[in-house]
Amino acid sequence: MNPWTALLESIHSAVIDELNERFPDIRPVLGLPSRCSEWKTLDPDVARYLVFDVEIQRQRGLAAVGLAPPLERKLKTEVFWEALIKRADSEFHRRGIQPRFGSGIVVAPQAPLPKSFTLPSRVIWIPIVVDGDPCVFGIGI
Repeated sequence: MNPWTALLESIHSAVIDELNERFPDIRPVLGLPSRCSEWKTLDPDVARYLVFDVEIQRQRGLAAVGLAPPLERKLKTEVFWEALIKRADSEFHRRGIQPRFGSGIVVAPQAPLPKSFTLPSRVIWIPIVVDGDPCVFGIGI
């Protein structure tokens, strides 16, 4: 399996598990993946994205997560991301990948990536809605 696919699937699983644990009475609604041929954000309801430089097998890419303001107030994006990566760690090991994440940088919607990031030639976003509020995460390579 492609290591970036393994990363995407591992984080996807962690997002669902984390949301189900934090909101046991609300079922997250999974959206279809959106593919972009460059860095761009898709959800107008997300006020900011937390973006991380990622390296897997000497290839650089990025991972990002964004929450709508009501979810941001409940989950805190940075805390949510740390919980996701901790939860995904067993999946990383099971799938044989060892991603290395850099420090997170806040990026506004539609803003360009900082120059320190490798510009991705494709980004895959996965939208999830929790009680009407979007949560999105993406992987770019």
